[in-house]
Amino acid sequence: LALAPGGGGGDLAFRPAAGHVFAPHPAQPAVVEFNRFGQILRTLPLATLTAPPSALAFDTARDRLLALGGGDLPRVTVHDLAGQRLAAFALDGAVTLTSLAYDSAHRELYAPLAREPAVGIFNDQGHLVRTLPLPPAAPAPFLDVGPRSFLRLF
Repeated sequence: LALAPGGGGGDLAFRPAAGHVFAPHPAQPAVVEFNRFGQILRTLPLATLTAPPSALAFDTARDRLLALGGGDLPRVTVHDLAGQRLAAFALDGAVTLTSLAYDSAHRELYAPLAREPAVGIFNDQGHLVRTLPLPPAAPAPFLDVGPRSFLRLF
């Protein structure tokens, strides 16, 4: 688990096999894909979304994007690299809509919890399985997990 202090900005997802980075589009229900040198490659609309995703993660084992959005319950939608929706599920814990990470090996999502200073770890059906405590005064973290995490590659 890698933590970086939050403070404005947005979440990123990294596809290490291609060296590509995905960022939520600021105004459209889409992501912007760019290479590690910052060259924009494309804007990828995400099917069935009606607003920009709040946070992103990438499933490196299955080449899928995971997008976090709000509503009555935080919802994760899973998309292929053409933007088509493959699945969707609600998280059964309240999370901040700032960061999302995915451990492809363990099929677990990580997101900062909204009601306690902790990171929630959810299974791939959206059920909270455990938490990692954070210092009480810590800002909402940006997260990345796994052996090929974003912070280790840059």
